[in-house]
Amino acid sequence: MKRISLKPAVFMLFLFAQAAQADWTPAKRMTWNSGASVWPEIAVDSSGNVHVVWQDDTPTPGKGEIYCRKSTDGGSTWTPSQRITWNSGTSYRPAIAVDSTGNVHVVWEDDTPTPGIPEV
Repeated sequence: MKRISLKPAVFMLFLFAQAAQADWTPAKRMTWNSGASVWPEIAVDSSGNVHVVWQDDTPTPGKGEIYCRKSTDGGSTWTPSQRITWNSGTSYRPAIAVDSTGNVHVVWEDDTPTPGIPEV
């Protein structure tokens, strides 16, 4: 039986891991509030702007709203948090995408009752 040495493959994996690790910057805290900030999502547009959305229940504990922030310098600085939902129900689990023309789209689940439509 022929022996195969894994040393070259392990060494290459080690070098790859070191190179990948070098590209990361330190973690940056995005919120400083008393509520729960959960379900973060991120997207990057064709200009390199970074967009982040998340659910937060700071205004009313237990009732989530959707917030967003944007960075134009790769995440070094960020715009102030912007609340994008204002309804009587709970908004949760946001998702974000950028289309081919650079438009940012945010969707989320919501349990706001609709007048005239019975709840199931």
